[in-house]
Amino acid sequence: MAVRGLERPPAPDMDQEFRDDVRIAVEFIVDVAELNSDRDFVAQQVEADYKALADCGRIGERYLWLPESLVSTPEMIERLDRTKGINGRVYADTYRDSPLWKSRVDANGYKPKDFKRQERTLQNGGGGIETHGRLAVFNTEDEDETLLHFLNIRFGEDPVRYGQMTQKKALSIAKVAYETDCPSFNLIPLAVKGVAYIARARRLKGGNPEPIPWGVMNDVNLTRKQVTGGFLVGNVGWHNRVMVLGASSGSASPDGGVGLSVGPKPQAS
Repeated sequence: MAVRGLERPPAPDMDQEFRDDVRIAVEFIVDVAELNSDRDFVAQQVEADYKALADCGRIGERYLWLPESLVSTPEMIERLDRTKGINGRVYADTYRDSPLWKSRVDANGYKPKDFKRQERTLQNGGGGIETHGRLAVFNTEDEDETLLHFLNIRFGEDPVRYGQMTQKKALSIAKVAYETDCPSFNLIPLAVKGVAYIARARRLKGGNPEPIPWGVMNDVNLTRKQVTGGFLVGNVGWHNRVMVLGASSGSASPDGGVGLSVGPKPQAS
């Protein structure tokens, strides 16, 4: 299967956007999450991380990856809900449209350990995990849904039709191809947490505040679970400028895709 949207287009001139991305990341680390009070040091680190992404061979949207131990997925969503846009614009809080996102309502809903699966993916057998800059990869063949890839195929294997192409398989193919081409970087699924960070940054920069305006992104980092409503996997999308945390049965859908994230391979600790 061809890996659509992962060719090497020329990187555009984004000087102002680069400065905005660095500023927002520094403010998040220093002022919002209060992880480090040395603003100059943090700024140097973030700028170096984001500059390094110029060599990743892809274009996309820069964002800050943080371990769950420092800022959890629910905390990132809360930070998004607290963030006002340009000129003090207020947005409605995130809407949880599935029991998967309501662990207090359904015992099988997502819990803290479920959100740590991406960290295990990144570790690759012993590498250290630290806060760093990553790139949410654009699908250059879709102007409307730039963050969604592998639409209109199943999320996972259908036991009745073994061997069919799925989003998980397509992701594995893309990972091997990319990491062969760019051995200093890795490719992992974009998580809901990363999308929430991107949405927050967009609110602060102005422009379109909806990273996924009409479709939904299945989060490959999360497992499918049996909850009220069926055997489902969590996803994220937008409706009327509100982030919606929903769920999918995994069936093929023209508006259901997965996100891709590239960044530097972690160094062994």
